[in-house]
Amino acid sequence: MKIMDNLNHPAPTILLIEDQPRLLRSMSFLMEVAGWQTASAETIQAATAVLRQQMVDVIVCNVDLADSDAYTFLRRVRKDARFGHIPFIVTSASYELHDLMYALDLGASDYLPKPFDTYDLLDAVHNALMGQSQLRIAS
Repeated sequence: MKIMDNLNHPAPTILLIEDQPRLLRSMSFLMEVAGWQTASAETIQAATAVLRQQMVDVIVCNVDLADSDAYTFLRRVRKDARFGHIPFIVTSASYELHDLMYALDLGASDYLPKPFDTYDLLDAVHNALMGQSQLRIAS
């Protein structure tokens, strides 16, 4: 499934932040099959370094990471004029309605409870690229 139709534009870059290496590789492979480029990070520090080096079109970030959490990173991204416009998708294994509301209040574009279906992830990224949000209230 190739989502990119126009070959005149470079493929969007998706920054994937996930501390489980196997899941990170799977997500990256899925994004590349969809026609998108990826940048990967296992920590917020590594993700920050990626943002300093290249522009990305969407950020997909797991809530709980070794050095910080998605909410703290989302707040920092939203306050930075260089990155504040980038759609930000939060993923989390501990899904609670208050987590969803908190992510929304901070400016998240979408919230995916784990385990998520690969189509839900593709759909969330595609919607983010199109400037749309499709929040999932129930897992």
